Parts: sequence; C-alpha cells; structure tokens
Amino acid sequence: MDEHETEAIGGYELVAAHYRGKYCGVVWQLEEGGTKKQKIESLEGVSIIEVLELLRDRVSARLLARATSAEGSTPDIDAIASSFRKIAPRLSSAQIQMLKAHYSAPDRRCSATELAAAAGWRTYPPANLHYGKVGWWLYGEHPTVLPRDRATGRFIYTFMLADGVRKENEDWIWTMHPHIAEALRASGVLTLNMAA
Repeated sequence: MDEHETEAIGGYELVAAHYRGKYCGVVWQLEEGGTKKQKIESLEGVSIIEVLELLRDRVSARLLARATSAEGSTPDIDAIASSFRKIAPRLSSAQIQMLKAHYSAPDRRCSATELAAAAGWRTYPPANLHYGKVGWWLYGEHPTVLPRDRATGRFIYTFMLADGVRKENEDWIWTMHPHIAEALRASGVLTLNMAA
C-alpha cells in the first residue's frame, strides 16, 4: 500500500487505500473491544478522499437505520459525556478551541466565522470541516436523523452539536444544543489544554 487512511466510527472501521494501482475501500464491522469482525462492504473510487467519502456515506446509511429506531428518545447526558471522553484523544486543539468558544458564547450561539476565529482561521470553511468532524464522531456514537446538505445530499454533522441557520452571506449561525453543553461540561473536554 502506498497511501491509506483509517477511521473508526460507531462500531465500524473504514479503510481507504491505494493498492495495486487502484483506490479501494473497505468497511469492517467491529466486535466489542475494537477487533475486526467482518468485512461488510468494499468499493473503489478515483482518490483516497473520494473513497473515504463513499465509505462514510455507506456507514451513515447503516447508522441512520439505528437512528430511525431511536428517534424521539431523550438524549442521555451521561452517555454523550462518555462519548466526548472517548473521542477526546482525536480532538485537535482547533476543535477544542471551537467547542470552548461555542460553549462560552452568549446564549451558546455563534457564527461559523466566529468558530473559525476561535481556532485561528480567517475564514469559516476549515471550521465547517473540523467542527463537522466532531459531529461525525458523535453521530457514530449516537446516531440521529440529521438535515442533509441540499447540494450533496450528505448529512450536516454539525447539527449533532447545534441547531443552525444559514445567513444570506452563506455563513451559519449555530446554537449549541443544551444537552451537548451539559455533556461537554460533564466530560471534562472543556478543561483540556492542547498545544496548537
């Protein structure tokens, strides 16, 4: 393998690799404890990035089935706090800074541009990507029905963290869910100090 990416999410491991001249991907279903159980999907694409996106779409569909059966249930703060502790080692300093800024904002409401500034970026596209990744990791632990992007049809994972509305200039205003704020406080993530 020349290049590869691996990602664990919601009981699955996604592997995208350049292998024997092709870009390939596999979804493994994991047993308790994280060992590989069985290959449930394989596919090909034109790049590592495309293969990972396709794998995420396939896993999202599987998680959506779980989400639909749990729809309407009350969020369990302790379980979400536990999930934040579980994903904490994956969080970058920028992601932690965005979570802290969002939590501390008046009414826990801020724009994507403000989240970007908290992470040290001048524009919001990197904030959308990295904050959405935090939402993706939580979605893997607590799948729920989410809004989809009109252009791509993919879930907007930031909705795991907050409710959002898009302003005319394409910037989003995000209001953190109360249960996410409580879980963040309980998890200890807000006290993490990461080097930039």
